[in-house]
Amino acid sequence: MDSTKRFRAFLLILILTLSYCTTSVSSNHHGENQDDGTSKLVGELIDWMLAKGGSMDPRVEMRRWNPQDPTSYFGAFVNAPVKKGELLLKIPGAIKIQVEDPSIQDDWDYDEQVCQLSWMLKTEYELGDDSDYAPYINYLKAQPFGQIPAMWSNVGQHLLFEVQGDWSIHDFETQGEGEDIVMWLWKSFEPNCMFRNDTLNPFYIAMAVQRGYDIALIPVYDMLNHYNGDKVNSITRPSIYDKDGFGVYALRDLKAGEELFYSYHACPDCRDTIDIWGTPEMLRDFGFVEQYPHRFHLKKNGTIFVDEVVADDGSKSYVATCRDGECPRKEWVTEEMEYLQNVERKQIAKSKSFIPKYEYETIKQYHKALTVALDAVLPLCT
Repeated sequence: MDSTKRFRAFLLILILTLSYCTTSVSSNHHGENQDDGTSKLVGELIDWMLAKGGSMDPRVEMRRWNPQDPTSYFGAFVNAPVKKGELLLKIPGAIKIQVEDPSIQDDWDYDEQVCQLSWMLKTEYELGDDSDYAPYINYLKAQPFGQIPAMWSNVGQHLLFEVQGDWSIHDFETQGEGEDIVMWLWKSFEPNCMFRNDTLNPFYIAMAVQRGYDIALIPVYDMLNHYNGDKVNSITRPSIYDKDGFGVYALRDLKAGEELFYSYHACPDCRDTIDIWGTPEMLRDFGFVEQYPHRFHLKKNGTIFVDEVVADDGSKSYVATCRDGECPRKEWVTEEMEYLQNVERKQIAKSKSFIPKYEYETIKQYHKALTVALDAVLPLCT
């Protein structure tokens, strides 16, 4: 489809969904930023974890990034220096919602794991206060609906679809480029998972993906935020899937005020995700554009790594490398750069008033990440 036809199709979707968007923009918030009583729910969640045999070092605080700002995000922070190797959190096995370990069943794949976990989550939601996991369920109920792209508005999904283009390694044989980052949930879980004796609301699948670890939902631990590179400062032992639980330890010496981070795709239990997950997949599964370094696994053009370099004067530059020295073709990179420029000029710049704020800002961040990656890798291409 040429750019004119693509833009006309985009305008048609904008018109058809205008009534939806005008009622959704003002109510679409990033849930961890909402002043919705979450602080109280977090306190109850931690008390429940402690009562179940867990522990939390007194130097660890689960709080908002800015304690004076009730709209800033939640995370785990240390309020005093910590030495490398010290135990910070003990997560008891009793608080995890976890399906049977699929490692002994060769025919269990990722989709089946998520499906089973989603049905378990649905059961606990329906039990409400009678659930053995009630403090965690109450916390989850306060989280945002629609954070991952699969649950976005139609117009937000369409614009992301346009931006995504041909970037992801994952190919679900969809009809259009980039559709996997938007439509994968439906293609992976409907009808095999959503309609088993009953109807499973896609909300449960989305929540199991966004908050889960393949076969487990892990309260409190899932409040640690993601980072890559040298920002990662925590590590788990033994496996997070251990039936008796696990500990979270300082990976290095920590200074007072530091936030605890771990990598969602480069961790001891992440298996092969380091080779198939990158920045696009992080957006797909968690609904945000990760901080640098970035990684892009391309269908036909290898893998690009991009990192941010901050000079003493605060200026930033970006450095790219290619896996095994195999960089994309120069012709492909220049074509993609031109394509992204057209998308920014013809669609992103004209869409702000039609798309929920969080979706629009996330799409802009993702577009910039792709543009920076192409610009950084171009000098390496032939």
